[in-house]
Amino acid sequence: MNRVYVAGMDTGAVSVIGAGPAVLAEIEVGTRPFALAVGPDGARAYVTNFDDNTVSVIDTANDAVVGEIPVGGRPGGIAIAPGGERAYVSNYVGDDVSVVDLRAGRVVRAVRVGSNPASAAVSPDGSLVYVTNYESHDVSVIDARVNEVVARLDVGRQPNGVAFGHRGDRVYVTNTGDDDSAVTIIDPAVHAVVATIPVERGPYGLSVAPKEDLLYVTQYYSDSVVALDPVERRVVLRTPVGHCPESIAVSPDAGRVYVSNRHSHEVSVIDAVSGAVVATVAVRNPGGIAVVSR
Repeated sequence: MNRVYVAGMDTGAVSVIGAGPAVLAEIEVGTRPFALAVGPDGARAYVTNFDDNTVSVIDTANDAVVGEIPVGGRPGGIAIAPGGERAYVSNYVGDDVSVVDLRAGRVVRAVRVGSNPASAAVSPDGSLVYVTNYESHDVSVIDARVNEVVARLDVGRQPNGVAFGHRGDRVYVTNTGDDDSAVTIIDPAVHAVVATIPVERGPYGLSVAPKEDLLYVTQYYSDSVVALDPVERRVVLRTPVGHCPESIAVSPDAGRVYVSNRHSHEVSVIDAVSGAVVATVAVRNPGGIAVVSR
């Protein structure tokens, strides 16, 4: 059974959605919870608190906060290393990434990146971290072994979402700016752009299906989600959702896609086979979203 964790940006809480689907619990965290990530074993969920400059640690077994970690200025995106020992937090006004030792519960390094870093993604082998820099319109590449930037590459305007493919041979970036509404595909072996896929206005969040057959992208200004074939580089499905969809997550079994619709205050649940919305769940001003499979 899937349990879905959703940051309520107005509420200072994380909503837990379970069977029904329905909200099962509200977990109080910091002020303006923004992004969510789950550790590789699903035992912990991590939420960035944008106004508190902290990360709250949630025990998913009992849905309780078990720790709080100070990070940099206005933390937005968060990504967890595949071994679960490190987190990488993009600090939007700090122009840096906090490298967090999750076992010790503290920042061990701050890595300078571009202007207003939005999101981060870690390679499947844990060696690279890609960071989107929203206002410098580029991506920083961090060598996680030494915590240093080893490359920067231009993408489209206002890059936001970023994700590695499961094989680690591709990186996908959403470019939210009106002039460049597209998904950029990067070869991380050479840190070079290899293709772009045009989409509708405001591509924002993205999530890769477990077998990487499809890439799901929210379209913030188009009130919709598209499923892209990253090999054929085309739109396969388009699903109308709520108003201003932002974050998106695919269930581990690839059967459901969960979308936070910021301004209609709801989460859409999409059947991944048909592409149809099968349920909506009310959540006030939902932001980051993550799925734990029980």
